[in-house]
Amino acid sequence: MLKIMRGPLIAGLIIVALFFGIFGGWAAMAPLSSGAIAPGIVSPDSGRKIIQHLEGGIIRVIHVREGQHVRAGDPLITLESTRAEANFSSSRQQWLRLLVVRARLDAEAAELEAMTLPPQVDGITDPDLLSFIGNQQRQFATEREAQRQMIEISARQVEQLQSEINGLTAQNAGLARQEELVEQQLLDTRNLLEQQLIARSQVTALRRDLVQLQTAIAANRARIAQANQSIEESNLTLLQNQGAFRLQIATEASDTNNRIAVIDGDMTSSNDVLRRTEISSPVDGIVLNMRNQTTSGVVRAGEPIMDVVPIEEDMIVVAHLRPEDLDLVTIGLTAHVTLVPFASRNLLPLNGEVIQIAADSTQDEATRQSYYEIRVRVPASEVARHQGMFMSPGMPADVTVITGARTLLQYLAEPLVRAVRNAFIYD
Repeated sequence: MLKIMRGPLIAGLIIVALFFGIFGGWAAMAPLSSGAIAPGIVSPDSGRKIIQHLEGGIIRVIHVREGQHVRAGDPLITLESTRAEANFSSSRQQWLRLLVVRARLDAEAAELEAMTLPPQVDGITDPDLLSFIGNQQRQFATEREAQRQMIEISARQVEQLQSEINGLTAQNAGLARQEELVEQQLLDTRNLLEQQLIARSQVTALRRDLVQLQTAIAANRARIAQANQSIEESNLTLLQNQGAFRLQIATEASDTNNRIAVIDGDMTSSNDVLRRTEISSPVDGIVLNMRNQTTSGVVRAGEPIMDVVPIEEDMIVVAHLRPEDLDLVTIGLTAHVTLVPFASRNLLPLNGEVIQIAADSTQDEATRQSYYEIRVRVPASEVARHQGMFMSPGMPADVTVITGARTLLQYLAEPLVRAVRNAFIYD
């Protein structure tokens, strides 16, 4: 009987020995990942975009509803734009008028025959602006004509004075010839007077004629000098008037350019305000926490209107790490994140990375237990790998920070080793 049972018994012992041998070898050799477990939640501020408006306003249209998916650039809310449009239109009207004024000044400075309107006013139909353009064109023509007449009058005066100078010069030439003749006659009569062939009165008369001729020549020379001075004064007056006109143009041009620069800034600001009357989504995401639900509502300047949670950005999980695991966790370690709402689907955990560890511990007011806050970044590509999975702010998650690899035997022996180590420690 014993011989009969010996065979199966030995076989059973061999099987048991093989099982424990193989299992022991695997437990001693096969590595298993070790990690620090930390419960957490998806950060409420993780990628959240708070939608605000700089100036505020009155709501005209609400384009979205709570929980709606939006694309980047999709309109969320449109505000009333009446005031913004009026401000922009007023600034643009002033800007166009100043451009026309500058075109007139440029044409006057270049002494052109006609002013060229700026291309910005091409196709303008506004009657007030068209009237202003007509006034500027008439002003250009009037000032151009005034300058032409001033030059023409000055030229006419110079021409008259030059003609007078030419006449006086010709008259003096004739008087000079007469003077030569009288001097010659006077020389001849002196000889005759010495010979007592003529009366002294004749010589005196010739002397009187000579003095009159010399006086007339001197008077003409004085008039010629005066006429030349008048020409110089006329030319100087013309130059002064032209210089004053150019200075006036330059001053007006400088003032106009400065005003254009100011209006450019006003237009940019007004256009920016007008553009912002349509509030658009900055990212692809989900609309949450809408503060205004009705049209004609008032949006205050800088006040949060709604939130858009991105769906294609990395998310942050905030987890509570036990103090005894702090020495095992460092920045850069891989972390496995399991989203609690999707745990029943048996999906693989999401891979993340530890990006921040709190410098000091915090105590949970409810449990009175201390913990260190850690932050784990989960790339959007990780979520995209799982069909139907998404991460939403406030969603609970279990985080396992991979701290290394140990065998099963090391796991099982660690409590015994710790107990033995503590037994040999004396106070």
